[in-house]
Amino acid sequence: MKNFNPYHTYKMQTLKTQIRLDRYHDNLFSNYVTKSTLKNFEASTTSDMFSIKYVKTGEEFYTIAGKEYRVPHNCFIITNPDQELQINIDSKSMVEGLCFFFDKELIQQIAFTQTNKLKDQLGEAGINNDFILNENSLEKIFNKPIHSFGTSVQPFFEFDDYQQLSKQEITSLLMNLAEELVQHQFNTKRQLKQLAPTKSSTRDELYKRLQIGRQFMHDNLNKSISLKDIAKATCLSAYYFHRSFRCFFKMTPQQYLQFIRMQKAHEYLIRDYSKAEVADLCGFKDPKYFAKVYKKWRKTIPRN
Repeated sequence: MKNFNPYHTYKMQTLKTQIRLDRYHDNLFSNYVTKSTLKNFEASTTSDMFSIKYVKTGEEFYTIAGKEYRVPHNCFIITNPDQELQINIDSKSMVEGLCFFFDKELIQQIAFTQTNKLKDQLGEAGINNDFILNENSLEKIFNKPIHSFGTSVQPFFEFDDYQQLSKQEITSLLMNLAEELVQHQFNTKRQLKQLAPTKSSTRDELYKRLQIGRQFMHDNLNKSISLKDIAKATCLSAYYFHRSFRCFFKMTPQQYLQFIRMQKAHEYLIRDYSKAEVADLCGFKDPKYFAKVYKKWRKTIPRN
């Protein structure tokens, strides 16, 4: 495997704490995963790889193309090659993160395989090298489970001890994650075509606003918010937001809000919070009503 430097430029400011940074390479492409543990960090980078940056604990801040993104724990952000970005971490407690980097050649090969027939793959058809992850969909924070991608990649994030893996196992893990990444992009493009606007630029803008509304719900789980409140945050009418959200995500905003509230409530309950405390933390004014909704939701969870 070639000796690969992932960054064209790298700048580190004065650090207040010791950095722990471990890197694990595969044995086929130049893919690798880094695991970081730190409190204070500031850097400017330009990578020529696709990447997924996941925050396990704490929060990280990114600036991409002049836009600022806060990535809290259990969330991630995805970047294209050759994007300039700034990273900032300033925390009193340790921030743990994982970064997955993917060789452009691997991503192009996966994209070609997923979009071409077998006879084309066996022939001399050239691989299209212009596959780029849609910026409107990927310069966003993805909380599970809004996309199947968020759910399917969670095991990669939860895995902790990469040191025990062989290079063959790391190769397999990163290959599977890269396949999920490309498939997610194709699924997003198909979903975008189902939205009402005919111009792609208008669809992209509508999708961006749907993501703003979705993030608004995640940020206000402990508050009593209405469809009108969510739509206002997106600068759309309540009707149009409801219609577009249901079209794209196959559930209404109210159904999605209740779903993520129940997921958060479940996390609190297994940590021994009382039902009254959980009801308050998850935006329910009446603990009895919360208990009724939660009980009904629990019946829908598959049992192992």
